[in-house]
Amino acid sequence: ICITTFNRGKRVLENIPHYLNKLGNECQILILDNASVKESEAYRAVLDKTKNISSLKYLRKNANNQMQGNFFDCFVYSNTDYVMVLSDEDIPNNIEIKEAIIFLKNNPNIGVFKGSMTPMPSVPSKNSIINESKIYEKGYDAITSFGIWNNYISGTIYNTKIFKKCNLKHIFQKN
Repeated sequence: ICITTFNRGKRVLENIPHYLNKLGNECQILILDNASVKESEAYRAVLDKTKNISSLKYLRKNANNQMQGNFFDCFVYSNTDYVMVLSDEDIPNNIEIKEAIIFLKNNPNIGVFKGSMTPMPSVPSKNSIINESKIYEKGYDAITSFGIWNNYISGTIYNTKIFKKCNLKHIFQKN
């Protein structure tokens, strides 16, 4: 699970117990700080927590490379077969993560799995949506039925084997 964050260290710190309660040590949790300039004390506290929790990692980048760069870095800095990109204001559904990973392992040609999210109780807006369970065909169906209407990336699980196979790292860097 790769949690992207910028200037919301208090929220990340507040959410760590929720992530750990939901996920335990079953998942690696990587927090990518996009060179935050606010809430430094909270981010230092997050870093301190990583010293005692082996499944929790924190990386503060030297420069803010915007959301698209932070999104891309989820693939650069993780070393797992699957990466869930998660906003610092959402909580993943643990049961769904387990089911998604089993599903993706049994269907190795599927590149993306959109999971359900629960916003933190302290978050005023409710960005979470409930999607129907469906496999979209590649091409037009996937783009129009999944890609275009699905603009909230938090909770999406990516198959990094396909990411590497299709050389998407190079394509993202180039474009």
